[in-house]
Amino acid sequence: MEQLSLGIYGSGKLGTAIAKRAVSVGLDVVFALKHFNQTNVYHCPKTGFEFAPPSVIANKDLILLAIPINNLDTLDSTFFKGKTVIDAMNHWPPEIEESEEWPLQEVDTSSLVQEFLSEAKVVKTLNHISYHDLYRNDKNGQRKQTLMMAGDDLKAKQLVRRFIEAIDFELIDIGPLQEGIHLQPGGKFFGVDFKREN
Repeated sequence: MEQLSLGIYGSGKLGTAIAKRAVSVGLDVVFALKHFNQTNVYHCPKTGFEFAPPSVIANKDLILLAIPINNLDTLDSTFFKGKTVIDAMNHWPPEIEESEEWPLQEVDTSSLVQEFLSEAKVVKTLNHISYHDLYRNDKNGQRKQTLMMAGDDLKAKQLVRRFIEAIDFELIDIGPLQEGIHLQPGGKFFGVDFKREN
């Protein structure tokens, strides 16, 4: 089976931690530079990561969003057409005030992401754990940490499962995308160090 490729929007703590974990198992990872006008890939010697414009990211198997959610409308939705998108974003009150569009704790924000990226297939996961957990090594006989995902498209969820298992986590499907509300801050699964019993 061919290795997956991953394009990441957001090079902060979470995006970087996911990238390092993915690269460590041999996956192809490239960060998006939204305002990078060239078509080639730029290698950053300082970080060791590669950066490319959205047109290159659009060719990856998976696209991960790890940007502040209030920056969602800065993305060009045309580059997400038909793509499987992992929504790892959270709605933090300090970042954006409660409004009719972004009500706190009342709406699953991934459904709003899906509405904006209407031709993409959005799957919610990786937002409900600390980036510190992505640096943990759960080998040496220990049980793997279990993540959860929510999404509406079966094939997209199968692809996300391949990725999550490739980076050495287990995964539980909790249902359709609207169930992603339980993975948001304040949700019953947010921040839970959950491990599946054998």
